[in-house]
Amino acid sequence: MLRRAICFQRARTHFSQYGLECRSIVPTGAETVVFTWMGDRANDMLAVCLKYLGHIAQNEGATVRVFAAEADTMTALRRIASDPIPNPVALAAPVKNKIFEKYDWLLDEPLMNAEYASRKLDVNGTRALVQSLLHLERQ
Repeated sequence: MLRRAICFQRARTHFSQYGLECRSIVPTGAETVVFTWMGDRANDMLAVCLKYLGHIAQNEGATVRVFAAEADTMTALRRIASDPIPNPVALAAPVKNKIFEKYDWLLDEPLMNAEYASRKLDVNGTRALVQSLLHLERQ
């Protein structure tokens, strides 16, 4: 029980230290961590959109880690918020591991891309998420 209390206190300290009550985008040296506080579907889509724009990004649970400086990450997020989002099936094409269900290995590539896009990518939700993250950063 004491260990949980210590971990919880450390989490609260870091939350305050990084100002996460009023911001969601935190630079960590050459990388940027985007605290979305969302689930895998939203974070996977955000990472895929960032990759589509040429960045290396990965879903890390409640965050998306972008292997780019904060300024570059902010530019990419602004583009995601304002530019037309590409077809989700096209976004799914470069994703390497799309096999999640028992019979996915039987699907050809175009059908696998469509299946992945419908299951894992939330286009409208991601745009709304990015707009809210950028709004929070402006305050």
